[in-house]
Amino acid sequence: MNAKSCIALVLAGGFGRRFGRDKRAARFSDEQTLIAASVKHIDSIFSQRRVVLRRGDVPANLGLSRETEIIYSDQSERGLGASLAVGVAELQTSDADAVAIFLGDMPWISSHTQKMLVQQAETRKIVIPCHQGKKGHPVVFGREFWNELQQLDGDQGGKAIIQRYQQCCVYVDVNDDGILRDVDHEEDLLRG
Repeated sequence: MNAKSCIALVLAGGFGRRFGRDKRAARFSDEQTLIAASVKHIDSIFSQRRVVLRRGDVPANLGLSRETEIIYSDQSERGLGASLAVGVAELQTSDADAVAIFLGDMPWISSHTQKMLVQQAETRKIVIPCHQGKKGHPVVFGREFWNELQQLDGDQGGKAIIQRYQQCCVYVDVNDDGILRDVDHEEDLLRG
């Protein structure tokens, strides 16, 4: 599969309460916010991408460009699963065969890793990156699983779907700890 057949969905509608403030707008570098850095890292790989934000968010205040395609969720307070469901529902009209689910606080995933995952993607596969035996993100769900992703709610992501369809899972070993690294606390931004 190529990146044109796989759409990137960045989940950035959460509240990040452990961070103490809106981490999406925290400075990742002199030029970028955390969410802008996370989105920029997928720009070179995916021709189609959407970012899920909370209803009422102003993308420019988060450092996102006007070209960023936004999906607004009224369900963000319900948790990650609810935001994921809203995002996937909006993708149903796209011509993509798979969706790569990124988290908005993971700016370190390499482009090489992203390419490897997209190459493995198929309509009836779930592609999961692994680093040193640990599963990470993004997880790529073939279109066959989109209806079930739309049924998610609360704070659980696609873990139950992955467990239910183990025979459809492809685990890709990558030499990229970026698939495991997220930002929960201010000091995580300094890890570079």
